[in-house]
Amino acid sequence: MGNHDANATGYSVFNDKFGGTYYAFSSQSELFIVLNSTEDDRSIAPGQLVFLQEQLATLGDTIQNVFIFFHEVLWNSLEKYIGVKSNSRSRYDQIVNYSNYWEEVHPVLRSYPEKLFYVISGDVGGNPDAIACFYDQWNNVTLLSSGMGEVTDENYLLVDVVSTDSIRFTLVPLNEGIDMEEIGYYSVPPATGTIEGPDLVTPGINSVGYGVEEVFNATSYIWNIPEGASGESESNAILLDFSESYSGGTLSVSAFREGFGSGPASSLSIVADIEKTDVYTTDNALQFDILKENGEMRLRIFATENSVLTLRVFNSAGSLLNTRTFSVPAKYSEIVLHRGELAEGILLIALSDDHQLAVRKIIF
Repeated sequence: MGNHDANATGYSVFNDKFGGTYYAFSSQSELFIVLNSTEDDRSIAPGQLVFLQEQLATLGDTIQNVFIFFHEVLWNSLEKYIGVKSNSRSRYDQIVNYSNYWEEVHPVLRSYPEKLFYVISGDVGGNPDAIACFYDQWNNVTLLSSGMGEVTDENYLLVDVVSTDSIRFTLVPLNEGIDMEEIGYYSVPPATGTIEGPDLVTPGINSVGYGVEEVFNATSYIWNIPEGASGESESNAILLDFSESYSGGTLSVSAFREGFGSGPASSLSIVADIEKTDVYTTDNALQFDILKENGEMRLRIFATENSVLTLRVFNSAGSLLNTRTFSVPAKYSEIVLHRGELAEGILLIALSDDHQLAVRKIIF
C-alpha cells in the first residue's frame, strides 16, 4: 500500500484482496512479507513490527531467503543516502524525521545473520529529476528499489531465484532504446581509495598532481582543497598550485553520482616543507628546495637560465661528501642525490654560481 492508496477505498480493496494491508505468504523455499508504510506515516507501525518478528520466528531451516516489501524508501533516513533522489516523499530531508527503519526494522533482520533478506521498496521515479532504481547491501540485507513514472529509464525489477543461495536481479526498461546497467551500478559510489601524490610540498610550487583510481559508477568527483592551495577538477585527478604562505592542510575527494550523491571521502594530509634556504646574494635569484623521499634527496632549483652551478655536500664535521658541477637549461630544474652520495645526520648543502651562494642545513 502506498500513500495514494491510504484511503477508505484503498483499505477496502486491500482487505478484500489480501485480508489486510500487511500480510505474508511462502512460496517454495522463500518467505514473502508485505508491510504497510502508510499506517504510521513513512514508518513501520508497532503492530507490524510484532507481525514481522512473529513471521521470522517461524523460519526454521527450510527457508533461506526472505523478501520484504513496502512502498516508501524507508532506509533513506540514513545520512549516507542524503543525496539519493527518490520520489519526493522518500528523500532524506522528507523522511529523516519519520522512518524507523534503522532503529527498529533493520536490527530485527540483522538478528538472523544466517538468513538472506531482500528489502524491496517502490517510490523511486515519479519526479522528473528522480532515479528509477537503487541498490545497496548491508551484510545479509540487500536494499532494492525500482520505480515507474516521469523518468526515461523507468523499469520493473525481475528477480530470479536460481537456487536457495543464488538470486539474480534484472532491471527491465519500459521504454524503447533504453539499456539498463547491472543492478549494482545504481548505488551511492564507494570510497575512492588512496589519494596518490606527494604529501610534502614546497610552498610556491605549482602544478602538483594528485589522483585516485576511477570509481566504476561515478559521474564526477568532488575535491576539497586545503587552505593556501588552489585547483579545480571534476575528474579523478587534479593539479594543485601552492601559495608561498602554504603551511599544511588536508586534501580530500569523494566520488559523486548524479541522483545518488557522494560516497565516503578519502583524504591526504599535505605538509609544507617550510625550511627556508639561506641565500647570500644581492638579487636573490638563486634558490633551491629539498624533498626527502625513499632514501633520496631531490633538489628543486630556481636559477638563471643556462647558468653553471656547483653543488657541494658537507657533513656536520665540515668534510666534503659530494661535489657536482652542472648547467641548468631552464629557470626550474631538478637533480637527485642518492643515498650512496650522502651520509646520515646533519648535512650542509651549498649551491653556487659565479655570483651567488645558497646554503641549507638539513637532517638526513
